[in-house]
Parts: sequence; C-alpha cells; structure tokens
Amino acid sequence: MKRFSMYMLTLSLLTTATFTGCGGGSGSSSADKQTNLEPDVLITTRIDNETGFINLLNASTSQQSSNTNGIEINPSSNVFSYKNNLFMTESMMGDKIVKYTKSNGTFKESGVINAGEGSFPSSMIFVNDTKAYVALSSAGKLLIINPTDMTETGSIDLSAYAMDVNGTLGGNDLNPEPSSGLIRDGKLYMALFQVDNFQTFMCRGKASLVVIDIETDNVLNHTTDDRTCSSGRPVGNLGIFIDEKKDIYVNNLAGFGYYPGNNSGILRIKNGEDNFDPSYYFSITDLDNLSVGDGNPSVFIAGNYDKEGQLYVTLEFPSLASNPPDYINDKNYQPFVLDLYTKSVTKLDLPASNGWTTGIISYGDEILFGLSTQKGDGLFRFNPATNVGDETPYISTDGLPAYVINY
Repeated sequence: MKRFSMYMLTLSLLTTATFTGCGGGSGSSSADKQTNLEPDVLITTRIDNETGFINLLNASTSQQSSNTNGIEINPSSNVFSYKNNLFMTESMMGDKIVKYTKSNGTFKESGVINAGEGSFPSSMIFVNDTKAYVALSSAGKLLIINPTDMTETGSIDLSAYAMDVNGTLGGNDLNPEPSSGLIRDGKLYMALFQVDNFQTFMCRGKASLVVIDIETDNVLNHTTDDRTCSSGRPVGNLGIFIDEKKDIYVNNLAGFGYYPGNNSGILRIKNGEDNFDPSYYFSITDLDNLSVGDGNPSVFIAGNYDKEGQLYVTLEFPSLASNPPDYINDKNYQPFVLDLYTKSVTKLDLPASNGWTTGIISYGDEILFGLSTQKGDGLFRFNPATNVGDETPYISTDGLPAYVINY
C-alpha cells in the first residue's frame, strides 16, 4: 500500500481544482476583448499550490489565454455557476460559501456564509432560486441555504449513515462524508464518500448513497453495495451523472486505487428506483488490454457525460507514475470514453496528461479536455464523429488548465 502526505494526496486526487469563477477583475481574456465574442467557457489555471486564476473566454476560436485579466483564487476551491452568479465553496482551504454577482462584466462578492470551522464545504446542488444544498464533507451533514439572499435555512444531519470499516452503521465514525449529488424527480441523490479521514482515504465498508425528499428534507432511503466503495467525490459534483433515460451513474473511487482489494467502478440507480442496481457494475480496476502503460488503470476522478451512454474521462494508470509520484510532470492520465451501456472503453486520439487537469465539457459537437501534456497546456478538442483529437492545445493557458465548465 502506498501512502502520501495529506497535502499532496489531497490536492492532487481529492481536490483537483473545480472552480469556475470568483470576485474581482473582469475575468475576460485579452482574446475575447479583441474579438468581442461573448464568453461561453470558464477555465481555471493552476500556478502552484497557493495560486490559481479564472479566465472567461469564448472557446470557438484558437487563442492564448492569459491570466493578466484573470481572477486570482486558491486552486483548491470549488466554484459553481447558477443563473450567471458564481458560488465558491472553500473546500479544505476554508469554511466559507461565497456568492459573486456579475455587474458590468465584473464579478463582485455579494454574500458570504460561514459553514463552521473545519466543515469542508464542497459540492453544491441547486434546487431553485431560493434553495440549494451544500455538502459539508467534514461535518457529516448538508447545509441548506437560500442562494438568492445567502442565508442559512436548515441542515440535514447524515451522521446516522456513517459506516465503520466493515460497513456497519452506528459505530464511532459519525461522518459519512457527503460528496456528490444530483436531483431527479423531486429527490436528491447524495453520494457518501465513506472514508476514515481525508488523509489516508481508507474505504469504510461499502458504496453508499442517501435519497432525500427535496420538499421535506427527510431521508427516504439509504442504499449500499459491497462491490466497491467511496461513492462520489467531494469536489464539484464530479462523481455522479444522469443520462437521457434518467438512470443515475455513481463513480466510486475505492481509496484511489492504493488499497489492494478495493475495486473502483461505476454503479447505477435506474429510473424510478432508489437502490443500487444489483445487475449493474462497471469495474474500472479490472479494465485490461488498454495499451497504455504496464497494467490496468486505477480510477478516474472526473468525467463528462455527453449522450447515448458516452462518459468521457481521463483514466489514471499507476504504472506511468514516478516513485514517488511527480504530480506535475507525470503524464499518467489518458483520455478515454466509457460506454456505460456496453461497459466498453475506447482510447481517444489525445495526449496523456497529469492528474491536475481533469476538466472535460461538451461544447457543440465536440468534447473539450483541459490537459497538461508534453506538447503543451490548455484546451484540446476531440470530435466524436471523426474520432480525431488535437495533438497540441488549440487554446493555450498560462499555467495548468485545472478545470473547465460551460458558462
């Protein structure tokens, strides 16, 4: 078993930057000012462990994105876009939830909630203009807020669903680590990460998810599965997806692949059901013969569902990592597309990247990947119709392109 320091393991695997906006500055790149195109993508860059920038740009044209007019942030925060407003959760770097409102092209701070010392505010799930859930991953609960006036309106204690190492409820561990969530048919499906702590990431028993009525905030169901563990990811809702059939797919990181016997993979909750489907499991750990490195992949820590069962990811290959790992220079993450319906995988015509750059979005008829490669850092296009991807970034970034979202 490999163990890393809390700081490096957490930053490289758990809180790979998922932020997409903040306050101060215009947030528009010089290219957008020259072309006068309306920004449609938010991209963050990581300079070092303390410094990152957010840039708004129009991704329809090739360009060099500069941080000159960007918004400086800590690269381990999370930021979410909702109706042209931005909401930041400070994750492991603080306890605040901050709202930013756009005025005359500039984002300005317009509200702050302190979630409590050591609470680790992470994913946000918006119900409507007056209700949103914030996962407090170190406090074992969901905070309910009004995102319009930034006031607290309630909370949901999830401590009763915390597991011990054997998957048993009611032990000494009172925190199930709420991670990623989405809303379907009036219910919040909230994955629970279930680890011993955010330093060693040892799985606590089983895959785990609670179903909550968004009208009453009552927990309706707790579903578990012993085929994998560590459900979701307490960063930007990156561990849960829904398809056109309204089937939900939950990624399970299983200790990031560093504990023998814990297999990472995807579970499903079918439309109309509230339990993990016993007939479905898509193992990531067991994928073989992928012609990358020497051995199987371990996990994917972010993905983008496009359509028709196609989930675009970057798979981590431990055999391509240095010993000890070099999180900047190791290029051990290879872009793939997973077919959730056939449980098949296809390597994409794109270069390998490090693990900091896991931003993937659908953009028109293409898929955009934020990658840090041997041939440059920035946004790379992949065309599913032709199966052709960029060899070099068509939008270059100043710093590692930590994350990307549609804006």
